[in-house]
Amino acid sequence: MNETEEIVLPGDTSKARSIYSRVCVYCASSSVCDKKYYENGRYLGERLAMLGKTIVYGGAKEGVMGALADGALSMNGKVIGYIPNFMITNEIEHIGLTELHRVESMHIRKHSMMMSSDAIIALPGGSGTL
Repeated sequence: MNETEEIVLPGDTSKARSIYSRVCVYCASSSVCDKKYYENGRYLGERLAMLGKTIVYGGAKEGVMGALADGALSMNGKVIGYIPNFMITNEIEHIGLTELHRVESMHIRKHSMMMSSDAIIALPGGSGTL
């Protein structure tokens, strides 16, 4: 390593780049996940909020999605959700978000999330995550 190279340790936000303001996170809304996935989702939400990033995600209050949103909101972060109309009847939408957009289909949901973001993160999940 030469003298001009830096070492940035995991969790070090001092050198975080500001070119990405909206981060899309694809993850599971299922409530049948190992506890570590909820913890990691919440941690990611907290960290992104601390960096001043707006989170764009699937709009659910359940599963890793809910943990992600709750983590960001606990740090006064901005969270934007996109949820298909058919999921609203199941009452899984997160009502505490900065914005919640209702869309017609899963395809429109994923497309809208991607197009309104500067970066994408995919966490473990089922086929809906893809």
